[in-house]
Amino acid sequence: MSTSAPGRSIPGPGWGLPKWWTSAVRSGEQSQFSSDTRAKLARFGTEAFKILGEPFVQHEVHGHGWAQAQRGTAGDDVLSQVARLLARAPEPMTRTDILAALPAAVQEPHRQQMDGLGRLLHRFPAFHQAAPGRWQLGRTNMQITAPPWA
Repeated sequence: MSTSAPGRSIPGPGWGLPKWWTSAVRSGEQSQFSSDTRAKLARFGTEAFKILGEPFVQHEVHGHGWAQAQRGTAGDDVLSQVARLLARAPEPMTRTDILAALPAAVQEPHRQQMDGLGRLLHRFPAFHQAAPGRWQLGRTNMQITAPPWA
């Protein structure tokens, strides 16, 4: 290392810095960029940092919910209740049977809930219509195995 002023160390070429950098610092030259350019570069760096850091922010925001799902914490929404009900059912169930097995708060008003339940069952591919009007979770004899390349 070399020093340009008492008590001030400047890294030399051995530190992997280009020669022009160390010579500019030693000679006390001003930056090659104007103050306007430096401000623009600072804004660019700030924006780049925000964009590149967004996945980490999203991870922090959703980390708790993901941890709960990994531990198997049951949800209290209708989708979770229907999925648990069909997972425990020994045979496919009709919408009427499903709605009758759900808590009373979910059942009222009946016609509106039957329509909503039908849309829910059709929307998610985890629910399979084994026979006309009879629903189950997943398909019969479906084997879920590791892919052959794993």
